Amino acid sequence: STQLFADSVERVGWMASKFEVQQLVSIAWSFARVAFRSQRLFGVVSDEVVSRQLPLEPTEINRLVWAFAYPGKPTEERTGRAGGIRKPDLLAHIANQAKQKMQRLDT
Repeated sequence: STQLFADSVERVGWMASKFEVQQLVSIAWSFARVAFRSQRLFGVVSDEVVSRQLPLEPTEINRLVWAFAYPGKPTEERTGRAGGIRKPDLLAHIANQAKQKMQRLDT
């Protein structure tokens, strides 16, 4: 239900500092998957990942990028008209994490 997600935004904000990276990624992915756009929720997730410099595994990178790129209707994903939520600091952190993962492949 939409109300459940609306009620969860505030709770996530209060508890975000206690969540592990996998939980934060799952929250963002879940909100995006049901097309519940919440700048506040995505802002909280972004701020936590960036401020705590949380390490991201490849699956977490994938899910987080998808969640921020398509936090809307599934049809937007298929048509390529997704609005996305842009968080430059988060994108920089994700890029850095991906680069580190790629460097490990070279060794």
